[in-house]
Amino acid sequence: MNEQDLAGLLGASPITPDPVFRFEVFKRIAERARRRAAYRRAARTVAVSSAVGVFFPLAQAAGFTLADAQPLFYTGVVVGLTYFLAREAVKGPHSVLARGLGQLRFRL
Repeated sequence: MNEQDLAGLLGASPITPDPVFRFEVFKRIAERARRRAAYRRAARTVAVSSAVGVFFPLAQAAGFTLADAQPLFYTGVVVGLTYFLAREAVKGPHSVLARGLGQLRFRL
């Protein structure tokens, strides 16, 4: 990337090569990337929350009671815990779970 390309990002080109100018451009690029990632996370959170909020009234309107949903809830909890433990097991001794268990063993 040369000075002209960098200047196009900010609007005006410096006369001499300027490391502060380049740093400012890279800083703005990084801020935009962080902002885009934050927007994606926020959109995903809103979408999941909305889907959960719509699911329960629709299930209740379809005649799905809490007694009918209890086995599905237990299954979801077991699958979720299994997923969490598998993710932690892959991390090895650096996982939060391994460090917590290590401290527990030390205190006993």
